[in-house]
Amino acid sequence: MNNLNPTRENMLRSLISYPTGKLFSELQPYKMGSDLFNYHLKHLLKDNLIEKINDLYKLTIQGQKFTEEIYPVSIIRPIADKYKLYSHGIIFKKDSDELMIINRRRKKQPFYGDLGILGASVRKGETSEIVLRRRLRDQPEIEVLEQNMKYAGTIRKINLDNNKDLFSDVIMNIYFCSTYEGEIVYDKWPHQDVLWVSIDEAIKNEETSQNSMDYLVEILKQLKTKQYTEIIPSYSEQIQVHDFSGDSIPSED
Repeated sequence: MNNLNPTRENMLRSLISYPTGKLFSELQPYKMGSDLFNYHLKHLLKDNLIEKINDLYKLTIQGQKFTEEIYPVSIIRPIADKYKLYSHGIIFKKDSDELMIINRRRKKQPFYGDLGILGASVRKGETSEIVLRRRLRDQPEIEVLEQNMKYAGTIRKINLDNNKDLFSDVIMNIYFCSTYEGEIVYDKWPHQDVLWVSIDEAIKNEETSQNSMDYLVEILKQLKTKQYTEIIPSYSEQIQVHDFSGDSIPSED
């Protein structure tokens, strides 16, 4: 498949936060004529990146693979040819003797509505620590110093689709963040909300997540009973099969 036209790439990006889809008028870029928009729309339909169901245009499974595995690169391949590396932070505090963890509610596909810890993708030339600190500085606008970060472990997560074909293959470095500076901003960003949850809620959120990671559950359970400095880092691999065909949106309760 050839390089993706920037207009079509932006159309796909605009659908990641709408699991049930958008109407023609909602998807059409501002000031773009209907004939030109239809031209791009037909190409996305032909390439099986979007589908039309009951007047709504939504991402197909292949479209979700693009936005998850290759976004924001403009070339579509059957699967990404390299791992994606992420850096995630377990930001915690004591509140009236209760351990609290920062979670984010994901507001884009895939795994729309999931609750879990904050993270960001690592790019060439960046360290995991720098990436996580930058992400926390941008969202939710707090500053975590390097000396207040402790490596907690690494997880490799292989996600397969309904047909057990590779959907994504990611490696995540996890860090404890014990102290931060600044005031947390909770609901400023289009693709996620930020909230404090208890350690028990954080464990439950991870256990019931569509993209659940067993080793992360174990880390959180250890954090409930131990000092974070006592937790020994480890490496874990997990394979999970997902049903990406459903249209349901998880409850925000």
